[in-house]
Amino acid sequence: MNISKIESIMSAFHFEAQIQPVSLELPIVFQRRYEFSMLRIQRNEFLLVKEKRSGSLDNFVKQVQAIQKQVEEDVVLVFNKLSDEDKKRLLQVGISYLDY
Repeated sequence: MNISKIESIMSAFHFEAQIQPVSLELPIVFQRRYEFSMLRIQRNEFLLVKEKRSGSLDNFVKQVQAIQKQVEEDVVLVFNKLSDEDKKRLLQVGISYLDY
């Protein structure tokens, strides 16, 4: 996860953001497949989740929804490059994401 790019995006919207790696008590399969960081904007916290290796978008969304239930945090998916079609699909199902 490119923290400096995410900070740059937040800065462009005039958000003072803090991003820190986070250690979560999750099954090993999630720990090996995803990279996690905590994004803090004012008093709001969001769990940033990025795939270490690209896979199916539908599978990623399903697994992140399971993670969200376990950690009870708002989740934002992080992508290096996302197609317009995938962006549309995420918006249709109400998934928050960052694409840089």
